[in-house]
Amino acid sequence: MADEEQLECFQGTTLRLITENFGPGLTFEKDVGQLMVQMGTEFVLMISSVGYEFAEKEGMTTIAPRHIIAALVDLGYGEYVDEIEELVEALKAETKRKKEKKLERTIPSHSGFSAEELLEQQTELFCAARARLVSRTAVLALRPRTDEVSAG
Repeated sequence: MADEEQLECFQGTTLRLITENFGPGLTFEKDVGQLMVQMGTEFVLMISSVGYEFAEKEGMTTIAPRHIIAALVDLGYGEYVDEIEELVEALKAETKRKKEKKLERTIPSHSGFSAEELLEQQTELFCAARARLVSRTAVLALRPRTDEVSAG
């Protein structure tokens, strides 16, 4: 079911892109939209397949952006390489920004302490808790057991 939902999402996105780029007042038949979606799907599969071949030649099992770029060049779409490289850099920057933002959320900035100070405090608290546990265990070990007291 998830695959069907992804396909519907892809088809909807593709149709929206086509509609937005036709210009105002210009429409197309529904069959044209479905044809464009099918063509887009075939194009993505073709690029992915050739990209995978480039990855295999390098002994890799993961397709990297450089493999897709090589596939575009190999298939005669080299004029798009500059745009694709810019897009890859923008995606990397966005991913880095999201990671940094997520990291910022994990460290309570309102505490006024740096990450190192918070880590040091946490370590001290763990040490103190461990010491309390050890001392309680030692005290319990020194106490006579209730069954020993009643037996004596």
